[in-house]
Amino acid sequence: MPYTKTIKFLVTVPANQPANSLLVGGNAQIVENELVGPVNEFVIPSTETWIIRDIYVKASPAIDVNIKIKKNRKYMIETGPVSSLLISNPSRRKLPMLGYEPNSKLSIEAVNLAPGQSTAQQVEVFADVLILP
Repeated sequence: MPYTKTIKFLVTVPANQPANSLLVGGNAQIVENELVGPVNEFVIPSTETWIIRDIYVKASPAIDVNIKIKKNRKYMIETGPVSSLLISNPSRRKLPMLGYEPNSKLSIEAVNLAPGQSTAQQVEVFADVLILP
């Protein structure tokens, strides 16, 4: 039976990072399970198909970023400034749904739209996923 879950895209903008820097690896991670923690790439379980239905932020980020969502290391979509994806914004842009077959790989990259502050900043972006067993 299908069910839904929320995963998190965790972007870390290092201190004093120049604007428009590409953030990858440990600075652009996915949290599928809080007990496991962030990973650079998530492999969809072999018995499931995932459909990302919505991407949003719960609060305006300290530093705005664009997130590039990848499937099997190929770019699928770019969010645009995540501040525009605030869940309470009734006119926020809806992104197209993304499908991930069994064993496909989900990863992200990000670009910070402003220079990093004096300390590292984290941006949390959430994705609503429909899981088909």
